Amino acid sequence: MVADALLLVSYGSPECRNDVLPFLKNLLQGRDVSPAILEKAVAQYNELALQTGQFSPLAQQCRLLVAKLSRRNSLLAPLYWGNLFWHPLLSDTLTKMSADGVQQAFAFITSPFDSEISRKRYITAIKNAQNDLGPNAPKIQMLPAFGNHPLYYRAVADRILEPGDYLETAGAKILFTAHSLPLSDSGTEQYTSQLNKAASEVLSLLPKPIPWELVFQSRSGKPSDPWLEPDICVRIRQLAQGRDRTGQSLSLIIVPIGFLLENKETVYDLDLQVMSLCDELRIRAFRVGTAGVSSTVLEMIEQMAK
Repeated sequence: MVADALLLVSYGSPECRNDVLPFLKNLLQGRDVSPAILEKAVAQYNELALQTGQFSPLAQQCRLLVAKLSRRNSLLAPLYWGNLFWHPLLSDTLTKMSADGVQQAFAFITSPFDSEISRKRYITAIKNAQNDLGPNAPKIQMLPAFGNHPLYYRAVADRILEPGDYLETAGAKILFTAHSLPLSDSGTEQYTSQLNKAASEVLSLLPKPIPWELVFQSRSGKPSDPWLEPDICVRIRQLAQGRDRTGQSLSLIIVPIGFLLENKETVYDLDLQVMSLCDELRIRAFRVGTAGVSSTVLEMIEQMAK
C-alpha cells in the first residue's frame, strides 16, 4: 500500500487531576469494577503526580515523537496521533484525517511486542472509528510490531550503555521487564518468545556478557487469575535472599524492554515501587530508560513506513 499519512497510535494517559477518573472509565469500558479498585488506581496516579510532577509522561513522549518525526526530511507523509483511551482519541483523529483528504495511512502502534490482547484492542479501536466515519474513512494498514527490529535492539542497547559504568559493578545482573499478560491470552507463548529473542539480541550488542533474566510487571485483574511470571518484585526478593545466603554481591540493572515510551507503568511500577523495594533490601539498582524518542527509534519508524 502507498500511504499518504502516518498515524501514531498509543494507549493514552491522563495529564491532570480532572483527567484521571474519565480516563479510567474509558479504559474500563463499562466493566463492573469495585469502587475500591478504582480508588486504588486514582491514588496511584495522584501519588505519581505528587512524586514526579506528572500524572503520566506518555502524552508528552508521544508529542515529542510526533514533533521529531515531523522534522525528519525523509518522512514526507503528514503525521497524526490518536489514542485508545484519552485525547486525542482515535475517532477524533480519523475524523480529522478524513477531513484533510487522507485516503490511506500506515498505523504505527507504540507497543513493541505483539500479543493477542493488545493487538486486538488496537485493531478493534481503528475499525470502530472507521465504521463511525463510513465510506469516507481512511484505509489503515497497521505496521508490524517492532520489538524484534534490529534498530529496536540497538536503541535499547544504547540506553543500557548510556551511563556505562554500572555494567562493571560486582554482581551485575540485567532484569529485562515487560508488561505481564493473563495466561488466558492465547498469544503468551509467542509474546514471551519475542521478548527472550529481543533480550538476547540486545545483549549481543553490549561490550561484555552479563547475566540476565526476563521478568514481568504491572499485572492486574483478580489475584486468583494466573498471569505471566516471575513478577519483578517477587524475583527481586528471591535474588536478595540468595545474596543473603551466599554473601555474593548483587547489582540490578532494570531494563524496560517491553515499553517504547515512558508511561505510568515504567514510572510508578519501576521508579517508585521497584526502586523503593531495592532500597529496602539494600540492593544497588539502576533503572535504564525506555528506548524512547532516540534517533535510532526515529530511523526505525522511517524504515517501517516506507
